[in-house]
Amino acid sequence: MSQWKYGEYIKTGIVHERYGMPCQDSVYELEDENCAVAALCDGIGSLPHSGRAGRIASMAACHILKKCGGIDFYRHAEAPDGMIKDLLERIDAYISYKFNEKHIDRTQGDSTLAFVFVSKKFGFVFAGCLGDSAVCLIKKSGNVCLTENNPNIESTASVGMREPWKYCKTALLRLNSDDFLGAILTSDGMDGEIYAKNTSQVYQNAAYYFNCAQKGNFRDAIAARVEPMVRRSGSCFDDDISVAVISRAQGAVAFPKDSTWLCCCGERNRLDDTYCNGCGRDFLDVYRNAPFERFGGKTQFFRYANSHPDFERKAVLPAQNPNGGGSNSSPFSETEQAHAEVQSAENRPEAPDERFENNYDWEKIAAAGCLADGEVSCGRGVLNGTGGNPDRGMEWWQKVSLLVAGATTIAVGITVVALHRKGGKS
Repeated sequence: MSQWKYGEYIKTGIVHERYGMPCQDSVYELEDENCAVAALCDGIGSLPHSGRAGRIASMAACHILKKCGGIDFYRHAEAPDGMIKDLLERIDAYISYKFNEKHIDRTQGDSTLAFVFVSKKFGFVFAGCLGDSAVCLIKKSGNVCLTENNPNIESTASVGMREPWKYCKTALLRLNSDDFLGAILTSDGMDGEIYAKNTSQVYQNAAYYFNCAQKGNFRDAIAARVEPMVRRSGSCFDDDISVAVISRAQGAVAFPKDSTWLCCCGERNRLDDTYCNGCGRDFLDVYRNAPFERFGGKTQFFRYANSHPDFERKAVLPAQNPNGGGSNSSPFSETEQAHAEVQSAENRPEAPDERFENNYDWEKIAAAGCLADGEVSCGRGVLNGTGGNPDRGMEWWQKVSLLVAGATTIAVGITVVALHRKGGKS
């Protein structure tokens, strides 16, 4: 019996319900003796066929990764750019192929992608997130959220955009220790409930969703919390909502309290609050000199500040005394920053094993994974047999190429044998 437990919940947003639009979120999961994989996609709402694109993308991501479950590509995941590039290109190509079957323009549908790949055979976890969906990695040493927070991109990153791998966030963890307990995948419809936008913070509320995987009625349990929340007057949860959980926890897991930012007026605010709920002051005015990057990010900074009152009070001094200190000055001593950096490092993703090299070709690894299944890895053939209407196999030109290559090989072989015999007589 598998130690991994799953749960999924999808709800059409009230805005889509109001206008008779379908839900554009999709969840897909697979498991075998080598791996467990889950993917969640959120369709781009402005495109009419994004729901279809999301369903295809989630299915394709799971099957591509599952095919490679018997191969140790940890060494390539250590430097994931090439791997993510190939994965996203294959997903995009498969969406195009399935759209073409239905005579749909590829530009009329697109989606985000969040996935978690657990290699049971080789003992690691590889997770990635493209766009404003989120992957919340649940760990005993501290939960971490992967989600979009790139201010340089004008719209939500998606599979079909140009060079999407440049905007994909990834994490690589060892599975051998008991630190990694599982993950929550969610669309941006749960921003503010499960995770904090533009930070790596996983809210304490997420414990409810994660622990529901221990129950046999996951969907009913999630619906009991979500339905009243979205129907509440003035609710901001009006988008499609999807949640998927993959867990190996043996019981209920307690989550840490939410980090907050303290305003000059004494009001505490959630990390995704731009303005103080007490006095309306802008967050950037209060913490304009805070060295977030020295702590590993905004979440790590406030995680440390919330547990060190003296340090936290120093953080708001520049706002209390606008004339004090220059725009580049910091109220924090080097000792405090160095100490905080050490503490925050414990909550960052585990560093890759240095013994692994970076010169492995993901394209070859993916092809080997497909060939290990006894299937042909040629273009779209990588997804042959993934459900629905399978690919048609090799194109005619590929068959001709194989015949020509075979004939050439036979001719060369005959020539070599003839020359060998001739040499033997002389």
